[in-house]
Amino acid sequence: MATITTPDDLNALPIGAVFTDAEEDTARKIDTDAYLVTGVGAAVTSRFFAFPVKIHD
Repeated sequence: MATITTPDDLNALPIGAVFTDAEEDTARKIDTDAYLVTGVGAAVTSRFFAFPVKIHD
């Protein structure tokens, strides 16, 4: 698994990327700075996540 340490690096991932943050939130990128988090009812931005973030293969 790759590790991301900043919101800018997270935003650079391709749409569809799946990852887990340092607080065990799992999310999928749906747009440039929009993510769907398991258990959260609305899209969030990259500032929501606790870094480092681990990208799923």
